[in-house]
Amino acid sequence: MSDRSRSAAEGYRVAVLAGPEDSETVRMIVCERHFECLFVSADELLAGIADDRFDAAVLTGVALLALDLVAPGPVLAGQPTWSDFPIVLLA
Repeated sequence: MSDRSRSAAEGYRVAVLAGPEDSETVRMIVCERHFECLFVSADELLAGIADDRFDAAVLTGVALLALDLVAPGPVLAGQPTWSDFPIVLLA
């Protein structure tokens, strides 16, 4: 389990699923604020959530349109009931 008590300055790992046209905007909003940003594919995002590699995720509307919305079901269902994994959608 990741230590969710770290401050942003200590480098939260944020998975970013964004289209190329949104990458620079996400980088300015999230990555330049002391968060460790990892631009990932949909498969990497799901695997990282399942393996507890990320502290949060940012998805853009364009990336969401390309995402198979059924695939995350088993991964998210496998999270503990107390899980509070934050997912931010930028539309």
